[in-house]
Amino acid sequence: MKIRIGVPILLFTCTVIGHSAPDPVPVFEESFNQANERIRYVNGATIGTPGTGLSGKLSDRAYISVPKTTEQDPQSPAGYATTVFAPEPMEAFTVTFWYLLEEQTPELQVPLSFASCTILLHRHGFEVRVGQPSGKDVQFVPGVKGPILDWTTAGRWIFAAITWERATNTMIFNQGTNDQVVTFMRDMKKPSAAEPATPRKNLDRAPEVIGNMHARGDRPIAGRLDNIRIFNRALNQHEIEGIRRADTENRAPEIR
Repeated sequence: MKIRIGVPILLFTCTVIGHSAPDPVPVFEESFNQANERIRYVNGATIGTPGTGLSGKLSDRAYISVPKTTEQDPQSPAGYATTVFAPEPMEAFTVTFWYLLEEQTPELQVPLSFASCTILLHRHGFEVRVGQPSGKDVQFVPGVKGPILDWTTAGRWIFAAITWERATNTMIFNQGTNDQVVTFMRDMKKPSAAEPATPRKNLDRAPEVIGNMHARGDRPIAGRLDNIRIFNRALNQHEIEGIRRADTENRAPEIR
């Protein structure tokens, strides 16, 4: 699951609900282990061969994108969702996913862009944008350095977990790897109040996109993506670590 050449930054826009009641169930989940009707792959984006997923097991596959940049054969790989992930405004959200970059790149790359959420990787590191009814996104940029690895490290599977809550307008970043547990990076609180994360108005013309920017632009990730999940509430660090550990074993997580 991947982007382009240089030092990347991640930009993500998402939403979550902030009540601790039933066990969390993702509003969207994709492991890429087999083809299905939820995702339409175009322009060179594809599901990899057996063993390309983060666990390395034969039953584990990944989203693979290898952009071509020649003028003679321009392509913008992407996976288009056939349904909207989260069409309603959200009070909170958690997004968890794995990515493996082919090379560090200064060019903007987008692992995921859907409804009210966009995640970007570029030379300044990780960036997440939360859509607002006013049309002005709330932006969070924690920088390049993560608690374990730089967010733009190439050739390594990196686990990213991002939570946001409208009540405090705070975003929390967590990072992990195949063999290192989830580590809290930092929380970023905006001084102004936020509104619920709001989907874009032109969802019919701007499908949910994996591995690229929605509707316009050519910002494909060069690499792989795996095990994308979106929850409509903020998960805690224990729940997030349970997801990371299950993913490394290519099994479904039990979130309690």
